[in-house]
Amino acid sequence: MKPCALLMIGMLLTHPLWAQESAESPQSEKIIITGERSQTDTASGQKTVIDKESWERMGARTVTEALQVSPGVTVNRSGTTLEPSTVSIRGSSGQQVLILVNGVPQNSGKGNAVNLNSFSLNDIEQIEVIRGGNSAVYGEGAFGGVINIITRQETSYIPEGGVYFSAGSFETYGAGGWIKGPLSPGGTLTGDLSLDGRYTGGEYDYPQAEGSQIRTNSQGEAFNGKAGLSWNRGGMDSSILTLEASLYRSSRGVPGIMEFLTPEAQMEESRESGSLGWVLKSPSYKKLTLDTEISVLHQSSSYENPAASIEDNNDNLSLRGRVDGSAIFEMDSWVLTPFLGTVLDLESLESTSLRSSNGTSLPGKAEQFSSALYARVEASNALISLTPALRWDQNKTEYKGWEVREDSKGSWSLTATLTPFPEEKISLKGNVGTAYHNPGFDDLFWSSGSFASGNPDLLPEESFNWDSGLYYSPWGGVELSIIYFQSHTENLIQWSPTAGGTWRPGNIGMVLSQGLENTLSWLIPLQQKSLSFIELKGNYTWMTVRDQTADSINKGNQLPYRPLHAADGSISFLRKNSSLTGSIHTMGYRFTNAANTKYLDSLLTFDAVFKTSLEKGFTFTAGVLNLGNLQYVDKLGYPVPGREWTITGGYNF
Repeated sequence: MKPCALLMIGMLLTHPLWAQESAESPQSEKIIITGERSQTDTASGQKTVIDKESWERMGARTVTEALQVSPGVTVNRSGTTLEPSTVSIRGSSGQQVLILVNGVPQNSGKGNAVNLNSFSLNDIEQIEVIRGGNSAVYGEGAFGGVINIITRQETSYIPEGGVYFSAGSFETYGAGGWIKGPLSPGGTLTGDLSLDGRYTGGEYDYPQAEGSQIRTNSQGEAFNGKAGLSWNRGGMDSSILTLEASLYRSSRGVPGIMEFLTPEAQMEESRESGSLGWVLKSPSYKKLTLDTEISVLHQSSSYENPAASIEDNNDNLSLRGRVDGSAIFEMDSWVLTPFLGTVLDLESLESTSLRSSNGTSLPGKAEQFSSALYARVEASNALISLTPALRWDQNKTEYKGWEVREDSKGSWSLTATLTPFPEEKISLKGNVGTAYHNPGFDDLFWSSGSFASGNPDLLPEESFNWDSGLYYSPWGGVELSIIYFQSHTENLIQWSPTAGGTWRPGNIGMVLSQGLENTLSWLIPLQQKSLSFIELKGNYTWMTVRDQTADSINKGNQLPYRPLHAADGSISFLRKNSSLTGSIHTMGYRFTNAANTKYLDSLLTFDAVFKTSLEKGFTFTAGVLNLGNLQYVDKLGYPVPGREWTITGGYNF
């Protein structure tokens, strides 16, 4: 997709698709759906909510960059904004983080980490980060934490929309737009549409022993589209039917690692998803609610390297159905909200990377069927809220020639929030529970070869974790928190090289993770008449993730790619509709091997971003990222671009 094509996308959406309607329908309550849990915070773990204004002020171009400001989150980039990028939460792997879009899981049975650069910020309203494992609430994928990407969901009774165009270093361009509004008189039927295209020429410099090199074959293009319909029958929120569909296409070069370049390799990726949801409410009797959802997710990839005569094709399909019910009971000062539900999930993978039991690599189809029953009760009054949760999961994995794998796991959790002195704006929140994570198809059945091989004898990962946090607002405009967390993990799956150099997954007997997460924000008024403020934000995470296996030669060592220290900070000068933000990001050294003899250097980067909203809906943002032009890597062998400039212009109506 060339720059001119990107511009056409923006031009396409400059005119409203729906006629203006004057409707005085009451504004509906904003509903934020996060997996199989309620709309309150009492069922979730320690949570950070990142809104659109925050990441635009920081100059974030991708979901990964927006997440960098969250405590306990480690970002792993592999190159440009179109190359794969994943995150770790509290020392987890990327595969152990459950990614949701409006509550619908995006992880595949293949088992690889979700590429967060495949989602466009164009249609995203906010991002929730729930830290810590909680399988009882979110299911087996929520081993390290949950990231819930929330698109525009608030009902609009008049047409609204926006378009944008962006440009940046290395011939990087983007364009897109969105529009939503009523499709029927009174606004009972509403719709939304968003389109987004991105292109980069890549080819940035990176250091090598023999001098500076150019990262060739790093060009790429991507397209995102989303459409949705919502029917609020009668306009009273008693029956809401929603239909959503999304599309992602990507074509990019695969430059390879610095030591083994692949100048001819290409990757084609696609993702299609759809969901149908129906929410029924009975306001007259105990506020009963029935929430049903059917979703489908199809993901495919095709890799080709002509120079090495390598071709790899993968096709993953997920079908999922969920039904849950809830009610609200008021008993004196207490409010009780019980939940009961079930979910069914069928995963299938056809891949040239899978191997049969006799060791041959043939296009094969692996399948996994999962079912779960879950229940929880949210109980709260003015001072305390308690949410005990239970869940039972069954999984069955099949692939030709291998013995059928069947696993049954129960999980539980308890979340408690205490607000002993509401007038003092101080609260305590804690979580305790269990989590587990099944190995993916790649972990089990990856084609045996000189580079990598799966391990069909892998055991599921299991953990017991807890945390406790203090939230305090000593005076207006100041908020701070400190959270201690700890997790005991058994059978952690870790890919590592064998004596012969082949990468193969194995279970680590015991891993102990613990750390501190600290946050501070302070909004300082300067001139109230001119709406001038200074905003200070910062977070710091100290974390150890150590092998505690009794007979391991690496006992006591930090696991690879887990930094001991990480911090982010920013200062923003805000005046009416404009902001000037300077931010800093630092991360300690990260070991790259289990023996802790090799490591990546610590890093320190600075960004500067100016954002303003002009009259009549126009917006403009300009920034310089990595001001010091630091050359570094997040993953061994994959250099990250140095200094980058970026500008974005937009119009909202």
